[in-house]
Amino acid sequence: MKRVIIVALGAMAFALQSGPSVAGQVISFDDERWDISAADSRVEEFMGQQSLYLENGRAMLANADFKNGIIEYDIAFALERGFHAVRWRLQEGGNFEEFYLRPQQSGRPDANQYTPVFNGLAGWQLYFGPQFSAPTPYLDGQWNHVKIVVSGQRADIYVNSDTPVLHIPELKLPISSGAIALTSFLEPVHYANVSVTPMDDPVIIGTSPEPEVLVENAIPRWSISSVFEGTRLFSKMTLDTDDTKGLTWQTLGVEGRGYANIGRVAARLPLLPDNATQASSVFASLKVFAEEAGTRKFRFGYSDRVRVYLNGSLIYGGDNSYRSRDFRYLGTIGLFDELYLPLEKGENSLLFAVGEGFGGWGIMAAFDDPRGLTITP
Repeated sequence: MKRVIIVALGAMAFALQSGPSVAGQVISFDDERWDISAADSRVEEFMGQQSLYLENGRAMLANADFKNGIIEYDIAFALERGFHAVRWRLQEGGNFEEFYLRPQQSGRPDANQYTPVFNGLAGWQLYFGPQFSAPTPYLDGQWNHVKIVVSGQRADIYVNSDTPVLHIPELKLPISSGAIALTSFLEPVHYANVSVTPMDDPVIIGTSPEPEVLVENAIPRWSISSVFEGTRLFSKMTLDTDDTKGLTWQTLGVEGRGYANIGRVAARLPLLPDNATQASSVFASLKVFAEEAGTRKFRFGYSDRVRVYLNGSLIYGGDNSYRSRDFRYLGTIGLFDELYLPLEKGENSLLFAVGEGFGGWGIMAAFDDPRGLTITP
């Protein structure tokens, strides 16, 4: 079921400057080029519109070949816990841009979310705050209109509005063409009036919120290992050469407030059956050369689990997973933990075994006083 539309661009460029509506042709859900995979789906009349009922699944326009332009749709849902997304520039391997609604958070600061998805792993525990979501009210059980305007590495997002509710100044993935998908998770939704309008240079009118500020003395680069099963470290109080043997390494820079998104360079292993031990781990490595021996305060953040080894000895273990502390706990990343590192004179090895289960795979850190230290990946 699919019918992708190409519309005349001249009238569109003018219409875009005066508001969110663009006279694009609606893609019928009866079109055979829709690729739908869901627990339940059907095309039906709903509140006067031909619609797609979608429950726990996705409807993809695999041949949309969308890079820049406009995506519009209507969506109806109850204000119950759910996550309903539009994805664009989908690539093989699970890389795409995503914006989703949280109906249960209507009107609140996290009513929605922009997140990049790298290697199939969304990063909302890293990408949060006013740069990535907006306090947007939704209509309960009625049609809500959503419009995404994408131009290069920028995007404007409209929700029931004539001006953008969210401006994204930097889409995180490389610019590319790809598929488009609509999704539903937990609560079912109805989608209607979907249109896709490719444009070379659509007008962006949104303004950026205050940018993320790099934390003082943030570690700028990390050395990240290839993925291994983290359960093998559970009984390891000290590391030996066998624990890093055969791993490959690459350097990863930080972004935003100073977090390194490990998902950019690593793909998660399948979760263990109980989703409790989080099999997917990498080492995030630093070399710290100290001019003199002494104890240094070191603040850090991680997602989701960590074991910290200084010069081969385990000195810390922690769990920052979603709902690990109570049912409201999100597990977002920040410099919320600290260690007092007994550094030896000369080179010190600092290894973080960082495990990921859900929501973002990251590491960040800073020395309060880096004087007399040389820090390299």
